[in-house]
Amino acid sequence: MKARAVDKGPQCTCGVFLANHPEIAPEVEEALAAPTSDVPNSLIRAELVAMGYEDTPGLSAIQRHRRRANGNGCACP
Repeated sequence: MKARAVDKGPQCTCGVFLANHPEIAPEVEEALAAPTSDVPNSLIRAELVAMGYEDTPGLSAIQRHRRRANGNGCACP
């Protein structure tokens, strides 16, 4: 019997934001990859808002996206 593929679901709002803004995605991904003690979630969100991005993800979405590698975060790759 074959193992069934796991449906991970759609990207979170943070993943959608990155896909919609490729011009800043590398910088944002670098900030998201940094430890939260160095780059807090609130700082990432505040910078994106200050840059004028109206579709900036909320704090909980940023936090969940950063936890994706731990298995308890969003469904983004």
